[in-house]
Amino acid sequence: VTGAGFALRNVFTLQDQVMLFLLAIMGVSARFSRTASIIAAALSVAAYDFFFVPPLFTFAVSDVTHVLTFAMMFTVGLVISTLTFRVRRQERASRDRENRTSALYALSRDLAQTLVPDEMALALSRRAIEVFGCDAGVVLQPHFAAMVLHTHSSGLSLGTSDKAVVRWVLDHRRVAGLGTETLPGAG
Repeated sequence: VTGAGFALRNVFTLQDQVMLFLLAIMGVSARFSRTASIIAAALSVAAYDFFFVPPLFTFAVSDVTHVLTFAMMFTVGLVISTLTFRVRRQERASRDRENRTSALYALSRDLAQTLVPDEMALALSRRAIEVFGCDAGVVLQPHFAAMVLHTHSSGLSLGTSDKAVVRWVLDHRRVAGLGTETLPGAG
């Protein structure tokens, strides 16, 4: 923007140059992080002052009204970056909600197609793997039988300590294991 504006400095007014810099800040905000857009705003003010505000090629300002222009340019750049950041965050949240809703719908459809607990466990395991992007499994324990792990994860198995955590959960009907207050050291 600085190069194009400087090449066309005889065509564009100072106000036009400010608009070009704001357009560049908006472009950086839309494409990159909030930090990058704040840096772009600061660099735009500096480039505008150095290349376009008399006296040229210095950071000295002969007319005090340009200081207000610098402040407004930087402030508008910050507002643009903040608004763009919020829009992107809302877009991500909307996409996440859509993905969760889609996963819940798919799970509901899978569960409605079977009445067999083993098949339900496999369906739940498959959807959990898709949603969370990690190994997942469902443990079923039919009446007095050994625990059975149902999973689509090839590397997932129940070790002795895992079975102890599962046993505790079944006996106490509370969550336990990694990320909980009960038995947090378990895998």
